[in-house]
Parts: sequence; structure tokens; C-alpha cells
Amino acid sequence: MALLRRIPTVTHLVVERTAWRLSVVPLGSVTPREAGAVAIAGPGACLLVAPLWGLVLPGSGLAWWYAAHVVFLLPVFGDGRVLLASLRAGALKAGGRP
Repeated sequence: MALLRRIPTVTHLVVERTAWRLSVVPLGSVTPREAGAVAIAGPGACLLVAPLWGLVLPGSGLAWWYAAHVVFLLPVFGDGRVLLASLRAGALKAGGRP
């Protein structure tokens, strides 16, 4: 959410919560590059924190739980779909093939 707050064209953030999912939806406009950065930020932060948990609580398995968040970058999940869409939009803008 901190990254979304830095985007000046995002006016509000809506948090959607269900039994299996937590989503943060920006209201306003977001460029494909910004959308891709936001999609990577959540799983990326978990991946960066995972080694710290491994050092602090080595036997707990918490480090692996945090590291496992990287799977959310697969296209079957929301972050992965947004990342893929932003990459495609960037390729189209650059004149490349989708």
C-alpha cells in the first residue's frame, strides 16, 4: 500500500477481503509500469524478509512461509495477472510483439 500511496494519480485505496484473498484496489489511474511495480512489491517484500525470519526464528518455518509468497507472481493469481498485463502493455508501447 505504501507504493500505491506514492503514485499521485491514485486518489483512494480500497481493501477487498474474502475468506481466501486480500486485495488492494487503487482508484485512479496507474501506468503499466506502476502496476507492474506494485504487483512485484508484495511478494518481493516477503521474499526479502524471509531470510531475516530464518535468522531470527530458524526452526519455525516462518521463513519458508514468507518465501512461498513468490508464487503469487504466477499468472493464475492476481499479482501475476497484473504483472503479465503490464509487461504486455510495455511491449506494445515499445513496439514489440505482445
